[in-house]
Amino acid sequence: MNFSHYSVFLDVDLGRPIAWFIAIIGLPLNIFIICFMIWESSCIRYYRRKPRPSNTTHILKSPSLWLLFNLFISDLFGSIYALILSISDVYYTNYYQVIHGINTTYSLIKNVWFTSSICTLAQIVGKMSVLTAATFTLLISIDRLILIVYPRSKKKFTIKSSRILSATIWIFGFVLIIGVAIYYQYWIRLKSPYTFNYYLNLCIGDFTTTGVLEILAIIELVYYLIVYMIVTVIYVVIIWRLRKSRLEFHSHSSSISEKRFQIMFILIAFTNVFAFFFISISSFVSTAYVNDYPLYQKLISLLPFTNTVIDPVLYLIFRQNDIRKKIICGPSNNRKTTIGPMNQVQDSKSSHLERMVLTEIQE
Repeated sequence: MNFSHYSVFLDVDLGRPIAWFIAIIGLPLNIFIICFMIWESSCIRYYRRKPRPSNTTHILKSPSLWLLFNLFISDLFGSIYALILSISDVYYTNYYQVIHGINTTYSLIKNVWFTSSICTLAQIVGKMSVLTAATFTLLISIDRLILIVYPRSKKKFTIKSSRILSATIWIFGFVLIIGVAIYYQYWIRLKSPYTFNYYLNLCIGDFTTTGVLEILAIIELVYYLIVYMIVTVIYVVIIWRLRKSRLEFHSHSSSISEKRFQIMFILIAFTNVFAFFFISISSFVSTAYVNDYPLYQKLISLLPFTNTVIDPVLYLIFRQNDIRKKIICGPSNNRKTTIGPMNQVQDSKSSHLERMVLTEIQE
């Protein structure tokens, strides 16, 4: 008997390598980037008594990077969620084998995982990752919209307002999700211990248990739908504005740093948008399967957490040169970055928008 079919991922064998991939790749990458951004900011304090680097990009001064920093914390939560599921899957496979032995029947095996405290922890961590990732993606897109489309607006995000918003999101998110998890666990324990359901085992939740849980699930879905639709519209406007500004002045003089930052933020946003809408469409298609969901639908439920790997990879790709230069905290990195060619008046004028955006990030 294959006891792994009674563990966390049940008979969805492809879910195991996907979860391990998210955990093994996403966890160290997000930890590295979070530590690097904190360390990079500590270098700024070191330079206070010395000439300050002109190409500093750090979370203490930039609202954009502060919000991005919080997004990586959300991704870290997603990696931890995948790690919890992966380790628990191995543990409960061995657990069932030891408890029941070789010669046993399906009817004698109880599903002790979905009512465990570790599953509750996984639910809290996973839900926090999805909720905060969507919210910070929205805030980042609004920040980019103001900087690029309305660069002279006085309603820009400040580092103070960004910190207040991020603290509010984390506190509200934890209170809400922990409260829902406690309520959910109270009702889920009334289910038969012989219930083996894939979504129960992923600790995502069976929100058809009570009317309250159904309403909460609908509110959650509508919130994500509105958020990602707004993000999509905002970035379409941003791309149109950038293209228009370059066509008006016939310029292609944006510096590499400008383009990298713009492309990085856009790609990070659209990977999150793609994951959500892909899940929504597949869920709608699979509604015909009343008794059981198809295999692809079960695998797609892990898709949002692949962003915990994609986001840090995109960050490392577009900031690899900066990371290389700043990996040693010393005066040797005090080099001035030139933003666009300075010998062409027309190009300088045409890239004014991009320079304002990058200056906002850097200073």
